[in-house]
Amino acid sequence: MIRSMLKGVVLLFAVCMVVGVVQGIRNPMPQRPETKVSPEEDTVGKDIMLRAYAVGRSLSQAGKVKPTSAEVDAMSRRLQTAMGNKSSQRWFKQYFEAGFWEGWKGR
Repeated sequence: MIRSMLKGVVLLFAVCMVVGVVQGIRNPMPQRPETKVSPEEDTVGKDIMLRAYAVGRSLSQAGKVKPTSAEVDAMSRRLQTAMGNKSSQRWFKQYFEAGFWEGWKGR
């Protein structure tokens, strides 16, 4: 009795797997085009990351308490204003956070 139920479950699982594979072959996921970053944006992003790295490293070496995400966001906004950067906050924040946390880890 239990063996026949187990065989039924295994057969159902196998059928579902085959259906999933066939659907994946017939309808592949669309490929996302790679976003092209201009050399100017790349240079600015690296500059942001270097500055954020320096901030993160100096704070961690000074023995400060690990900041919250809201505090890091505030630091990012202050640096963006100080640099006079007009790009979107999200773009700037991504570069800032990447540099800041690398600096923080680099004690």
